[in-house]
Amino acid sequence: MIIWRGWGLLAAVIMGATILAVIAVHDGLKIRSIWVAIVIILAGGVINWFVGRALNRPHEQAGKKLWQRHCLFFVPMEWWSAAFVLFAFYMLSVR
Repeated sequence: MIIWRGWGLLAAVIMGATILAVIAVHDGLKIRSIWVAIVIILAGGVINWFVGRALNRPHEQAGKKLWQRHCLFFVPMEWWSAAFVLFAFYMLSVR
C-alpha cells in the first residue's frame, strides 16, 4: 500500500522515470558505463528536489499563508531526493 498526500506520489513517478531512463540508456543506446547511470540518477534527484521544494512552499491566498504538504509515506517530497543520492552511492560502491 502506498501512502501519499497531495502530489507526493510524484516522487515515486520521478524515481520510476529515472530508473526507466537508466535502462533505456543502458540497453537502448548500449552505453555500459556506470558513470552515466549515476549521473542520470543524480539528475533525477535534483529534479525531484526542485519539484518538491516548489510544491511544498507556502501559497498566499486571501492574505494568509497556506501550507499544503506533498508527502510520500509521510516524508516530504523533496527529502526523497536523498534516496536518489544514496542509490547512486550504492551503485558506485558495488561497481
